[in-house]
Amino acid sequence: MKKKPLEQTLVKVIEHLKKKLYCLDIRNDIETGFRILDDSLPKQGLIVLAGVARVGKTAMALDITRRMAVTNKKTVGYISLGESEETLVERIIASESKIPLWKINTGKLQSRDLLLIEMTVGKLLKANIYIDDTASQTLEQVIKSIKKIHKENSANLFIVDYLQLISVDSALKTWKTDTMATLRELAMNLKVPIILILDTSKDILKDVEGNKLRSLRSLGNIDKVSDMIISLNTGYKSDDKGHEASITIDHNRNGLLGKEDVKFDPLSASFN
Repeated sequence: MKKKPLEQTLVKVIEHLKKKLYCLDIRNDIETGFRILDDSLPKQGLIVLAGVARVGKTAMALDITRRMAVTNKKTVGYISLGESEETLVERIIASESKIPLWKINTGKLQSRDLLLIEMTVGKLLKANIYIDDTASQTLEQVIKSIKKIHKENSANLFIVDYLQLISVDSALKTWKTDTMATLRELAMNLKVPIILILDTSKDILKDVEGNKLRSLRSLGNIDKVSDMIISLNTGYKSDDKGHEASITIDHNRNGLLGKEDVKFDPLSASFN
């Protein structure tokens, strides 16, 4: 019997909604540890994570990587254009064990610290995290790396850290949006989300009166070539739990906008 148009898709949609209704599907395939993202992150497409330099974008990306791979047993591919695999692993160990990163960097550890690190390493050995730290990659090389990791390991999420370090012809005025459009097409074809980290200026992220997206468009029509735009901001206030920070969804092609307040722990270089 010939199937009717949309029959398979409609059945999938209904089953998915039933699972959500009865709490059988908690979207744990993209559970990041950040409430606002767990509620909204698309299962495929391009997510832009924007913020000024040294605001904690890589820390947030590593937190997402760690929580998905270690806590939720998912597979994450991480394309690092600025930091070595060893540096990233040290940061993941610090955030997972809550041992100050400076202790790990300097080797000034106590016996208790070493025990916690060994326990953390045991967890990480079971985690499916694949890091490509090749520097100065072209867009074609980034795409090739993502495809290779996905083909061999069926990744649930990719992170590209970060846009401005991809080797492209920056003389082209549209290179940023062209790069984003290509990565979005790749994400849609592979049916996975790709988080692309983007460095922005302070002036853009200061615009919080409903015009931040308009300011972000000064970088190009990035909302046209992305499925979600997230901005990370850190405040100047702090307490014993860390520095104030906020995650804002400024653009969401298929969902709601919103904001979540979080804390950044500078010792372990992670978000609480």
